Amino acid sequence: MKPTILEGSIDKYIIFPNVPETVLSYGKTSIIMLGARLNTKEKVICKQLNAETAKDESQKLRFLLEASISVNHKGIVRNIDILKSRDNLFLIQEYVEGISFKKFLSGFSFSEKHNQALAIQIMIKILEALDAYHQTGYIHCNITPENIIICNSENLFEEDPIIKIINLSLSKIIDSNEFDIEFAKNPFNILYSAPELILNKQYLAVSATDIYSAGLIFYEMMCGKHCFIDDHPARIIRHQLSSEILSCSKIPKQIFRILKKATAKESIIENPYKIPNSQLEQLLNKGITKRYTSCKEFIKDLKNI
Repeated sequence: MKPTILEGSIDKYIIFPNVPETVLSYGKTSIIMLGARLNTKEKVICKQLNAETAKDESQKLRFLLEASISVNHKGIVRNIDILKSRDNLFLIQEYVEGISFKKFLSGFSFSEKHNQALAIQIMIKILEALDAYHQTGYIHCNITPENIIICNSENLFEEDPIIKIINLSLSKIIDSNEFDIEFAKNPFNILYSAPELILNKQYLAVSATDIYSAGLIFYEMMCGKHCFIDDHPARIIRHQLSSEILSCSKIPKQIFRILKKATAKESIIENPYKIPNSQLEQLLNKGITKRYTSCKEFIKDLKNI
């Protein structure tokens, strides 16, 4: 198959859009492909905005916001270049080698006592990367096991965990009064999203929003299953809005107290769509203030175990 050469401001890149083996995923808004820098042959990820999506100015702005993110931390995926070719927009990102944390969780038990120290180590690495992201001025808004890569899964007992947070597409600028993107409906993951994201109040998102998601991931690591798993999505959402995390015999009391703080919320029992918006915002903000205000606070408590 004939390759496509893309010319950016940093380098030239080669992709094979018609070769299925190089396409990593077809999303609703973009296609993600494996590519390479033309001069060095270094692997890269090429994210192409779908032609139909590109006609939506808000989605286009979201893509450009993701492309503009620059965070100098080894735990956050690095954007390399952005370019336009034949009315198509492309984002070039570093290629991250490893396995998703979702896949890793499916084959490894952190609930075994001798693995609990490793679970804490990994969570600290995730929180350190998140803290750098927050310090740079962004909230990720999509922290899930699929969006965390374990880069050295085969050597975790011989060396420090190496993790990388990917998929910055739903990120929000912290305290942005000059530039923010509002959507009629923001995507969210029902298993890991904080109540403010589930209720489409992304403008309320702060560091504690990502901390909530990280807390649920940590719970899953320690207990061996997700806290609010259910066959019916509506019941999962109801739990995310109104239920505290469930006690689990596999989680030590000290860690459970930390998890309760990380995932705290103000219970919303009645139909949230029947609550006046100002009152709903008050409830959500009250829940946010109950959590850790920064990843550093979360890390400090983990290190004191």
